[in-house]
Amino acid sequence: MIEHKQAEGPSGTSFGRYQVVEHIGSGGMGAVYAAYDEKLQRKVALKSIRLERQLDEQARNRFLREARVLSQLGHPNICQIFDYLEGKEGDFLVLELIDGRNLSKAIRKGLPDGLKLRIAEQIASVLVAAHGKGVIHRDLKPDNVMLTQEDQVKVLDFGLSRQLGEEPALTPRSPSSEAISARTGSDQGPNVAEAVTEIEPAVPDSGSDSGLTTAGSILGTLGYMSPEQARGEPVTPASDMYSFGLLLQELFTEKAPVETESDVETRVERSRAREASPVSVLDPDLQALINRLKSLAPGARPSAEDTVQKLTWIREKPLRRRKKILLSVAATALMVFSLAMAVQSIRAGRAEKRAREEAEMAKQVSDFLTSIFNVSDPGETRGKTVTAREILDKGAKKVATELKGQPLVQARLMSTMGTVYTELGLYNDAEPLLSFALGVQEKALGPNHPDVAESLNNLASLHWFEGKYAEAESLYKRSLEIWEKTLGPDHPDVAKSLNNLALVYWNEGKYAEAVPLAKRSLDIWEKALGPEHPDVARSLNGLASIYSSQGQKEKAEPLFQRSAAIYEKALGSYYPGLAAPLVNLANLYCDEGRLTEAEPLYTRSLAIREKTLGQDHPDVAVSLNNLATLYCEEGKYAEAEPLCKRSLAIYEKALGPDHSHSR
Repeated sequence: MIEHKQAEGPSGTSFGRYQVVEHIGSGGMGAVYAAYDEKLQRKVALKSIRLERQLDEQARNRFLREARVLSQLGHPNICQIFDYLEGKEGDFLVLELIDGRNLSKAIRKGLPDGLKLRIAEQIASVLVAAHGKGVIHRDLKPDNVMLTQEDQVKVLDFGLSRQLGEEPALTPRSPSSEAISARTGSDQGPNVAEAVTEIEPAVPDSGSDSGLTTAGSILGTLGYMSPEQARGEPVTPASDMYSFGLLLQELFTEKAPVETESDVETRVERSRAREASPVSVLDPDLQALINRLKSLAPGARPSAEDTVQKLTWIREKPLRRRKKILLSVAATALMVFSLAMAVQSIRAGRAEKRAREEAEMAKQVSDFLTSIFNVSDPGETRGKTVTAREILDKGAKKVATELKGQPLVQARLMSTMGTVYTELGLYNDAEPLLSFALGVQEKALGPNHPDVAESLNNLASLHWFEGKYAEAESLYKRSLEIWEKTLGPDHPDVAKSLNNLALVYWNEGKYAEAVPLAKRSLDIWEKALGPEHPDVARSLNGLASIYSSQGQKEKAEPLFQRSAAIYEKALGSYYPGLAAPLVNLANLYCDEGRLTEAEPLYTRSLAIREKTLGQDHPDVAVSLNNLATLYCEEGKYAEAEPLCKRSLAIYEKALGPDHSHSR
């Protein structure tokens, strides 16, 4: 039996083993107290039913339903339930006491764009968990979302939720003063009071009207209600997704999705017809997602799982853009080096004549390139600057004029130079070279030659950099088919094609398709080259990136760490490629709010790139931008500003003021 000394629960009152510390809030359903669990010695929140509601069987059932739903879901972004107490004196929920602010207040005060996306992902992950258990929230809105001091989301108020098929739709009726409840928008009182708010808005707290409806009519909040819910029709998970779309609209535009100045009757009709304000946000993909979530037809709305994947894809767009910036002399030197090594990579099983032809072609290509690109590796020269664009332009002209009588050598060179143009972001210059090379090789060697597969792979990579994923996917698949047929399923070139195709799927948010390809690529490289080869490190970094995008941070983190360790052991502490897994690991830490762990990784990646590539290398700009973003997350705007300016100056110098990275 619960000892209930005083109904209003002033400080010092005991509810069983729970000692009330303070009364922190009241709502239409009941009161909320901050309390201390004397047995387990921890702070908790107690939610009770108002005395006048304790005889209301429907209210008590809804109270119990919230307890059961919370106990079933068990999600890190849902307010945790510890106990349910009942007795003749009253019923109580014992809940996690959350120190923070609700999302409505946070929106009004302003939030960084990166944090907004992480908030959206966390809320969507709650819907994935709830809908997976057949639970529909029915009252999703910013007031029912808390942010902790660490910016972790906590979704509240599952008292209006229901299981699919649990109860029939309530009969809609015309709005009246009895059918509409109210809640003030006051900011009075400590923020922690809103960690656990009223379950069912049934009794007005004041004379103001916030658009909350009562049981016996339409359950939910008019401003965030789907059209079918406002009409009193059966609700489905799609109804929550509509509400989530309106929540996202408010989160990113910082404006209420519906007008709140009109009378109650008008607002009810608008909710039924769903007249929401048009959405206009800077990111077109985000705007498109919100519009899909707000589709009038429930079947046209994306599921919670699809929405999480799309939000993650949107959040990681800047990271993918940064990964695509592979500029400068490093790319040129790598091209010369890789072609010079072609002689050593000729397969032992080829016919002697074919081997001689390959060796001769490799020598011709290497000699020709050496005559044009007399450039040292920046990893050795520590960043002495050269003009890679001018050297490439000169080489392209020489290839076109001096090698007309040697079409296969000309094609090999054009394919290689087109690849470097691609890495420099000079896509218009790359496309004619790559297309020419592919055409010559298909005509001279046939459509199923390994060299054709290489050119297909290079042209596909151009389309990938351009964001033309459908074209890239088609070419990568052709390349993969040729390599598997001619070289066998376990050849390293097959692994390369698998890895590239996985990256396309990753960029498209098709993580389920990407993972098995990335795993197979990793397996081939490990068996062919050994577990400590740099190509294995590259594959580990790619697979970890996919896991990270899926939200599987626990899988991604050790792979990023292993990738970095392999690079460092094989190529040294200042190998430029080592910066990539370090940056990705830092990005993961930032996503989890582990900013103090991320900062030294960003700092180290910047030091590696400055030492090996030079102060003005575009990869240095990427690292500067990463560190500046971290400082902004920490509110260190004075430290971030000079890094941003320096990053922008590097981009403008390398790419010109009109390039997307310079704006």
